[in-house]
Amino acid sequence: EGFGLPIAEAVLSGTLAIASNSSSMVELVTDAALQFDPTDPADIARCIADTLNSPEADERRREQLAHIGEQFRWDRVADRTIAAIDALVARPPAVPIVRRPRLAMVTPLPPAESGIADYSWRLAHAIAPTADVDVVAEDPISQPTPRSPNVRLITGPGLLERDVLLPYDAVVYVMGNSSHHSQAYELMARRPGSVLVHEARFAGFFEWYGRHYEDGPEWFHEFLHDEYQGIEPPLGEIGWLTWEEAADAGLYLLGPVIDRAERVLTTSACTAELARLQRPDRNGDIIDVGFGYPPTESGEVRSEVHWIATFGYQHEIKATDLIVEAFSLLAAEDPQLRLAIVGDVAVELAPVIDGLIEAAGLTDRVVMTSRVDAAGYEGWLRRADIAVQLRRATNGEVSAAVGDCLRFGLPTIVTALGPAADLPGDAAIKVASDIDPVGLAGAMRALIADPGERSALSAGALAYVDDRGFKTAA
Repeated sequence: EGFGLPIAEAVLSGTLAIASNSSSMVELVTDAALQFDPTDPADIARCIADTLNSPEADERRREQLAHIGEQFRWDRVADRTIAAIDALVARPPAVPIVRRPRLAMVTPLPPAESGIADYSWRLAHAIAPTADVDVVAEDPISQPTPRSPNVRLITGPGLLERDVLLPYDAVVYVMGNSSHHSQAYELMARRPGSVLVHEARFAGFFEWYGRHYEDGPEWFHEFLHDEYQGIEPPLGEIGWLTWEEAADAGLYLLGPVIDRAERVLTTSACTAELARLQRPDRNGDIIDVGFGYPPTESGEVRSEVHWIATFGYQHEIKATDLIVEAFSLLAAEDPQLRLAIVGDVAVELAPVIDGLIEAAGLTDRVVMTSRVDAAGYEGWLRRADIAVQLRRATNGEVSAAVGDCLRFGLPTIVTALGPAADLPGDAAIKVASDIDPVGLAGAMRALIADPGERSALSAGALAYVDDRGFKTAA
């Protein structure tokens, strides 16, 4: 509410003032005869007429001038200000206000087709009971509505503006190996913070970044060779690395991400160790916070196996072709056995998988679902009897698909690579990365034939996930 300076100026200039009987005006115009109801035009007209015709107008003018001239002089206001400050100094110390911590998280969010987007959305809400979380989204309008009043969506510029007004206690940038993380990488250079890395290999991200933010293939080639001085052409000259090239040469490109971060948080001990190898001088800044799993679902272990399934985006690195070949060996032994490939298949891999299925005569025994919604995905997790989740190489990430299998108590075979290698033996069956179709079929056959082992694996998987929920990660 304003002071009413036009009234004071008028009175000090010798003009009698009338005013509304509301707000701060009654502190200046104290005479009830000079006040009116501001919502009633007739009352305003009455007050104007009465004042103009009043024989006491000159006396009221003098009283008004004396009141404002004495009460609101600079020296009087200054004296009262000093007295108020002295009174505050003499008071005992106030009880400090306990403020909730403020955290900003820069991350992709649903509906982006990214497992990290789903993970971050859950993590933000798991942190919300402890801190206020501002989630920086690329397009807040298209994102889901937060389930907690302590989680809100803001933009990248909004982060920088809010941080100036009231600095965040922490800013966390979530990084993965895809184009979804360009905003995080850009903002890290402007407002330093911690980075939560979901994997250790960023060749794919920097290939995309070079094409869209820098100078294309030439930029990536120089960037790669600056990071790895011993790399010889032609590696990276075309502007990117295939996953085979990156894996064979041991190239992660994690170092440039670490260089922009105050601290590095990882979701697995494996990724933390890879980060320390990339930047040994930053060892103390690298912290494994672990992976948060959704709540477990009671799984049903049936006496017989009918469905073997593999979940998630199917790429050559996931060895889907090896799974199909191993299944073809088992299919001849058990006519009731079926295979489900649940998730999108990479464009270049689809013809290979189709050819293997057709050549083995399994078109009526293999289901390829493409991408399914959440309900359909959960349905397959409940329907499957055994899961097979393989990798030919690791980027250091914790597989969300493996996590889903474990939290449903699904007996699961994994490749002993990266974080999956750290799974306890009572939670999953681990096979070597160079296993062939015959060896994989043997591992699957042994699990099919042993319901006791499947029950033990189911119990072990559920116990493992229960100890590593989102609350623990938060």
